[in-house]
Amino acid sequence: GRLIVSDNGNDRIQVLDTDGTFVAYIGLHHQEGGKGYIQELASPGGIALSMDGKAVAVADTGNNRIRIYSSNSGRSLQCFGMKGRANGQLEKPLDVSWDTQGHLLVLDEGRVQVFTETGEFLRSQK
Repeated sequence: GRLIVSDNGNDRIQVLDTDGTFVAYIGLHHQEGGKGYIQELASPGGIALSMDGKAVAVADTGNNRIRIYSSNSGRSLQCFGMKGRANGQLEKPLDVSWDTQGHLLVLDEGRVQVFTETGEFLRSQK
């Protein structure tokens, strides 16, 4: 097994073996030419593994987005969200969870919003 850890202060997700040994980063990529890194995440919050174990959803709090990565390769699969308080918009999403239908439940600023895996807004609950 592996552990997937939200490393909020370093703007990345870390993948570790169960003994704590570093395996990989998610949301952090080498720049071309090997000169530094490109960070996709800003203050990532909650993370959730999909029911089938193939995807990891990340509340990208600082960017007001939800990002979905392959749990095997760390490759970005989907990204959605834009800053705002209207239905379907995100205001500092803090946490994510998958429901049994494969929808994403997103906690942000006093409400829970439900989205499809592709980012289509379904409903909101305050």
